[in-house]
Amino acid sequence: MRIFKRIKERIKNILRIFLQLDKLIINPAPIYTKRDEGIRLHLGSGNINLQGWINIDARKNSHIHILEKNFKLETFADNSITEIYLCHVLEHFTPNEIENLMEIFSRKLINGGTLRISVPDFDNLILIYKLSRNNIEKIDPILLGGQDHIYNFHKSIFNKAKLKKIFKKYSFNFITEWETKDVFGYSLGDYSNQKIKIANKKVNISLNLAGILKKR
Repeated sequence: MRIFKRIKERIKNILRIFLQLDKLIINPAPIYTKRDEGIRLHLGSGNINLQGWINIDARKNSHIHILEKNFKLETFADNSITEIYLCHVLEHFTPNEIENLMEIFSRKLINGGTLRISVPDFDNLILIYKLSRNNIEKIDPILLGGQDHIYNFHKSIFNKAKLKKIFKKYSFNFITEWETKDVFGYSLGDYSNQKIKIANKKVNISLNLAGILKKR
């Protein structure tokens, strides 16, 4: 009886290990940053578990560290964050809300901190529309949001000139475009490097800009 009991326990332990491994494969544990890399926030994470970052979103998910919809970032002290990343998030806010967000970002980031943003590129959406012979369905969800839940509606549009102006207003300098694989080393699975193939051309749907905060 004791032998059977031991065998049963061992089988249970093996199954438990396999279940844990399965969870890690489906939802890998976050790899936290080194101290010298500081605090990095991934706002509006959605389904993307960005390794090495604190994932913050309005909707619950097992990889979300902080549940927050307005991104007031009250958990963090002023001048404490090294980098903030938003991918297809800023367009979900009104112009007034964006002003408030930018004030929060410039206050929470350290001097020399990075704000990295990806938004739908309105200029490229117009190009996609024209290349598709005015097929509005090609740009509808990118322009207006998926509209499958309360947070997935777009309230603002951007092109490079407009987004750059917002960066400058809040003391972000050295504003540059960036490529996902150059910055992160691989495709994240978000919209930052997605393209639409149309008329034998691949057109980026996103405008990616980053700026360095220089506090006055």
